[in-house]
Amino acid sequence: MQDLDNIVESLEKNIRRSLDKISNLQIKNNELQDELALLKNQDAAKSNLIDLCEEKYKSLKIANTISGSNNSTKDTKLEINSLIREIDYCISQLTE
Repeated sequence: MQDLDNIVESLEKNIRRSLDKISNLQIKNNELQDELALLKNQDAAKSNLIDLCEEKYKSLKIANTISGSNNSTKDTKLEINSLIREIDYCISQLTE
């Protein structure tokens, strides 16, 4: 009978220890999920900033090419043709 009590007591200790570990792991999991959500938001903000910087760079490049400051008439002509194609596309979309 004493052996049975020892076994039951040992099982209870193991169950309590396991429940404590589960509780701690759930807390840690929640913390990690919060951190992940925060990092995803930061990543999205940085991606938006990168997109904005790329658009600004493209605009500056177009302005520089059109102004002809680097004396590259071929690039200027290509950029003007590209802009005209974009305008034509927009007009065709509006007429449909």
